[in-house]
Amino acid sequence: MTVTPTPPRPTRAPVCHGLQPELTILLLPPLAASLHRARRRNQRFVQRHGSDENRFEREDDTFYERIYAQYEEIARRDPQRVLAIRDDASIESIAQQILSAVLERFAGRILPARV
Repeated sequence: MTVTPTPPRPTRAPVCHGLQPELTILLLPPLAASLHRARRRNQRFVQRHGSDENRFEREDDTFYERIYAQYEEIARRDPQRVLAIRDDASIESIAQQILSAVLERFAGRILPARV
């Protein structure tokens, strides 16, 4: 498969000097599940430390929906470069999906690990 580079968006072009990753892996589990995990983690933190983990954890769902939509837009805009993994699977399953994608994308270009 041949991948045609997408020019960097103008807002980041000066910073990136025209460079862009060949593959970006975007983890997009269902938003509701992500919010539930983050809020549960924050509750445990409050129980142990007496204060919120950070101000982002206190934002309402609309805030996170807007952010999530922007990440979806990034994935939609550049599907050849951005691999969106929309899964709420185990860490092991997600890791396997990432490894498979990397091996497929860079087949023949990955050097074996030195032992």
